[in-house]
Amino acid sequence: MTLARILALLETMGLPENRELYAKHGIDSPAYGVAFSHLRDLAKRVGSSSALADSLWATGNHDARVLATLVVGERGASEARLRAWSSTLDNAVIADLFARWAWRAKAARALAAEWTASPDEWIARAGWMTRALHAIERDDIPESSFAKDLEVIEREIGRAENRVRDAMNMALIAIAIGRAALTDDAIAAARRIGTVEVDFGESGGTLVPAEAAIREGVEQRGRRDAGRTGGKKSARGRRAAKTKRG
Repeated sequence: MTLARILALLETMGLPENRELYAKHGIDSPAYGVAFSHLRDLAKRVGSSSALADSLWATGNHDARVLATLVVGERGASEARLRAWSSTLDNAVIADLFARWAWRAKAARALAAEWTASPDEWIARAGWMTRALHAIERDDIPESSFAKDLEVIEREIGRAENRVRDAMNMALIAIAIGRAALTDDAIAAARRIGTVEVDFGESGGTLVPAEAAIREGVEQRGRRDAGRTGGKKSARGRRAAKTKRG
């Protein structure tokens, strides 16, 4: 499917109420206003193509860029592309979708360190969202790396850019949940940080202290891990019983 054909489809699927909603939440780049579910469906039709994704990204259109993150594919996560795309992030939604794609890349660990230190609000947000995903998903990254993140979050969150504060808070929660060895340290940091002020546009502002979200997430982790352990025990029990019967 050509770029021109895709853009024509996006235009027909766009809704003015979605464009108005985007504007209320700080998305001021050109947009058709396509529902995310429709973008997901279109991505399935288009298939994976890093070249097409680059063309979609280059338009600067919000919906086209969302679609780009859905069709670029894991193989498209080269360091050059990660750097190019990250340099043109322009809102929180795109920054988050970029992070959801980027975190699996080999280069993402080193790049996330650069991104979190960026003075640009959207690049820094993408960096912290990437680190949040790393805390939950990447066992190859040592605890010491996330311990340093906790220090940076506590020291810098109060003076960070608006939507960066939100992402740092989410990274704090993710580290606490994903890294059991750092849970207590993260809770202590959350208590010292207290309430985080974030302006979300017309949907309001202010985040409750992270401790409540951490404790809820840790409880869910405990139930999940217990379920996995129980499942293994049950399987072993079934095999043992079968052996005895045999």
